[in-house]
Amino acid sequence: MPTLGGASFEYQTRHDGIPTFLHAKCHVVFTVNVAERNNNHLLIENIDELRKAFRHVKQCKPFCVEAFVILPDHLHGIWTLRPSDADFSLRWNMLKGIFSRAIDRGERISKSRQNRRERGIWQRKFWAHSIQDQDDCNRYVDYPLCETRRL
Repeated sequence: MPTLGGASFEYQTRHDGIPTFLHAKCHVVFTVNVAERNNNHLLIENIDELRKAFRHVKQCKPFCVEAFVILPDHLHGIWTLRPSDADFSLRWNMLKGIFSRAIDRGERISKSRQNRRERGIWQRKFWAHSIQDQDDCNRYVDYPLCETRRL
């Protein structure tokens, strides 16, 4: 049976012994960037607000974090979702919104973002990929670890 970071693709038990997903799962890897990446430490300077946003979204729309790396201006993560509720875009939208409302204003906001009533914190799009097998998973777990060593 294939594994993901030591967890079964079909079944996983949390640290407290409660099963999370009992059926086939959807494993997705992400890279999400802040809008202004040059010398921006927004995520690590506001790490507590980011954690609160994650906790809130996980409570409303459950998912399992398999791996996660938060860097000053972007983050990488691997989530496990139920196939019946695999809307990772909704979760990211919620997370970005909660985080954005929790931190002070002051970032540069373009005219197009002003017209859409958006903050200038996040890039609008993010990169996502569905993990296909253990080798695929290993590549995406190793990548952020190698990237943090370059810092």
